[in-house]
Amino acid sequence: QFANNNIRQSTGAINLESYSEEGFEQNESKVIASAAYVDKLLDYELSTILMQATAVPKMENGAITGFTVLQIDKGSIFDKLGLQDFDVITAINGLELNSVSGAIRILKSLRAEKEVDLEFKRNGQPVKIELRVQ
Repeated sequence: QFANNNIRQSTGAINLESYSEEGFEQNESKVIASAAYVDKLLDYELSTILMQATAVPKMENGAITGFTVLQIDKGSIFDKLGLQDFDVITAINGLELNSVSGAIRILKSLRAEKEVDLEFKRNGQPVKIELRVQ
């Protein structure tokens, strides 16, 4: 199911790209990752992951409505998921990202999850990525 080589191709309307490497496959809005791939990311590279993009609170009418991602490193997990600079992440697993402390709490809770739904806006259009760990 997983390819051993890197593949990138445009998927059209929302400009998500497909990406594949050993243990990780992203095709439009669907992502499948092996448990070993996720464990490696969380156990060995978490501090590195947090440095691979900048997240800035998106404010609307004085309230946080999500986090704008900027300066996404090429080859980072954010890049592999298909995120682009200026995407606004609005929810994870249906939980709205409306505070910094809440976002940190949600991120910490993802460690044991086998399914993660990431909702964001690109150019104002809603997009959802479904990550499944196998």
